[in-house]
Amino acid sequence: MIRYVLVVAALLLFYNVPVFAQDPLKHILDAEDKKKAGNFAGAVDDYDKAIKIDPSNPEYVFRKGKTFILMKDMDNAIMCFEKTVQLKKEYVEAHKNLATLYKKKSKLPEAVKCYDNAFKYETEAPNKVKYKLEIIKLLAKMKKFNEAGNHINDAKQIAADNLDVLYFDARFNNTVGKYEAAKESALKATTSPNLKLDDPKNYAKYFYELGLAYYQMEKYDDATKAFEKANFGPYKRFILEMSPQYFQTLAYSYYKVFELDESETLADKALKMKKDFSAAHDLKGQIALSRTDKNAVIKAKQLAIEAEKDQVKRAQLFKELTEMLFDAGKYADAVMSADKAVEANPNDYNSLFIKAVSLARLNKNTEAIDLVQNILKMPGVIQETKAQYNFALGLFYGKTGNTKLADTSFKKAVYGPFKYAAIAELKKIGDDVEGETPETIVETGGDDEEVDK
Repeated sequence: MIRYVLVVAALLLFYNVPVFAQDPLKHILDAEDKKKAGNFAGAVDDYDKAIKIDPSNPEYVFRKGKTFILMKDMDNAIMCFEKTVQLKKEYVEAHKNLATLYKKKSKLPEAVKCYDNAFKYETEAPNKVKYKLEIIKLLAKMKKFNEAGNHINDAKQIAADNLDVLYFDARFNNTVGKYEAAKESALKATTSPNLKLDDPKNYAKYFYELGLAYYQMEKYDDATKAFEKANFGPYKRFILEMSPQYFQTLAYSYYKVFELDESETLADKALKMKKDFSAAHDLKGQIALSRTDKNAVIKAKQLAIEAEKDQVKRAQLFKELTEMLFDAGKYADAVMSADKAVEANPNDYNSLFIKAVSLARLNKNTEAIDLVQNILKMPGVIQETKAQYNFALGLFYGKTGNTKLADTSFKKAVYGPFKYAAIAELKKIGDDVEGETPETIVETGGDDEEVDK
């Protein structure tokens, strides 16, 4: 009897139920008893009876929705909670439950809208921040993180020192190119007394965003210091790709397939980050040597060939001449010289490769592709050289617009010193073979969040 009086009093107080309309309350009490006993279908019947008597009462519909949750009937639960917020738009718990259910059904745009409604009508600041963080994570999961700016600003207005808010603010500003703002938020997070520095799982992402902001601002020494604390787990790969060693490796790969302009640009990037990087300086020297005027040397080499009678020595001279002609931009002559070299030494796959690149420079990409495919079938070609040729093959296919075969070739080039350049090319055509980005490794959360029951 006491419980009956308390429930009646609560409903009268909060929902202005007229004294003379007490019949639905008995059905509500019966429904609650049946629900506790596990008779969910019976509880739903009693809620329906109460709703029929008082269809404008949102509490009855909400309780019915919670019962459907216990029955694992998400569709009917959603219908009930949607009806609840129609009857009472500021019913925060209904908006929250709708968001969770939509999320479980992978209807993420609907979940975002419901969390935003929960935020709108919520009165408790911590909960408001929680709803905005859920929205931000969902937008990240939907690959719409660039739309999170207003939601992050809403959260900042309430909890400017919240570590999650600071993280997402830094990440958002790095995403949209506002690196100074990203640096400020990341610095605030990494110096916060609330950030636990006992486990890199807890702090790596904050230092990663800080390092990324410094890197983009070309403050490479500061970036290196930040990355030292972010160099954990999956972040290692992304940090590696912002190191001078990485750009030097790329530069070497492009140099080996005679893409000198690209190679020099990448070597310059490495030297900008590390001025005393000897390997990059050496590579720049080799590129400069390739570009020197070789006309006099070519003439001398041609005279030497004419005078040489030994076939083995002639083969070597033609090989050297082929390289010189290619460096001089005389691609048609390089093709003919390569043929002479291979005529004397059929296993000279290096001259054949230069011939293939020369054909590509002459816009004879189909011939170049066929030739490289034949070279790859030759005996004695070691794995690293195969990676080199497959890398070049991928570039040739790219020039013809055949991204499918370019993709296949670049994947075969993911080996040794060509690994990172091949992965970089795969990214350009939309295939990230390593499968992660900094955006996908951070929590995009809440998938296991329980609906209130």
